[in-house]
Amino acid sequence: MRLTGHELCWDPSVLILNFHRIESPTGLEITRITPARFCRFLEMIEHSGLTAARPGCDPLSVGNQVVLTFDDGFSSVARNALPELRRRGWGAVVFLIAASIGTTDDWDVRLLGRRRMMMNWDDIYEWSAAGIEFGSHTMTHSDLTALSDSALTAELGDSKGMLENKLGNPVRFLSYPFGRHDARVRQAAREAGYDAAFATGGTIWDHGDRYAISRINVSALTSLFEFRTILRAAANSGRGEGQMRPRWRNRLFESLNAGSAAVGNWRRARKSRPGTKDYMYPINNPSCNTDNRNATGPAGLR
Repeated sequence: MRLTGHELCWDPSVLILNFHRIESPTGLEITRITPARFCRFLEMIEHSGLTAARPGCDPLSVGNQVVLTFDDGFSSVARNALPELRRRGWGAVVFLIAASIGTTDDWDVRLLGRRRMMMNWDDIYEWSAAGIEFGSHTMTHSDLTALSDSALTAELGDSKGMLENKLGNPVRFLSYPFGRHDARVRQAAREAGYDAAFATGGTIWDHGDRYAISRINVSALTSLFEFRTILRAAANSGRGEGQMRPRWRNRLFESLNAGSAAVGNWRRARKSRPGTKDYMYPINNPSCNTDNRNATGPAGLR
């Protein structure tokens, strides 16, 4: 049963894991995980005794102890991750960048390696029919805290409307690009009609605000030992050890987030000049009368 709006009933103690690409490495790519390592993580979840969300069920409902999410909508997720979940009878939430569906990750900052393909509509239709839930990762993967009010409204509303029109289902969940949000962004998410919104980083059980639900990023830096510690802590319902990542990891992720967002803002400023046709919005400026001093981008990646 899928609940909406104020009917949404969710368990604040649920462990929410976040992934990006599931593929073999070809460069300096912290956000990817190899298919073999991903399968090993799934096996560890199975053996932990925790209950994973099932396809077609509300992922945040009471009774689910582990929810898997995937940011960006890379095609490698459709190829290498979702079939493994289907084999186990598990569901997931995949957050799509609406303007990048069927294209490549042009928004991403790349040091080495090639551009990655995103899911196309055939992939999305197939897995939606299989019970995978799709949410919005905005229209262009912009730093929402740096946008004007009108651009922010468009990023949230246009992506939601486009996905709902194509899928024929409500799009209930939002994932903040770069994990960055502030009070203005959270209020805009509410007004856009999302039931909940996901950030990154923080503690395993830091879910006090339905529009700032934290997730644990699982990346190439996540060891089997660390993943096992996370699962043990979740199984102990908050009494366990290992609620936080090492401090150096938090600082590294925060720096990567801030750097990626800054480069994205610079690109957007260039592309928003008169005469361009790119679907990019102008970054915030003093004339917009908004306050981004409290913007947060907790420890995590895009």
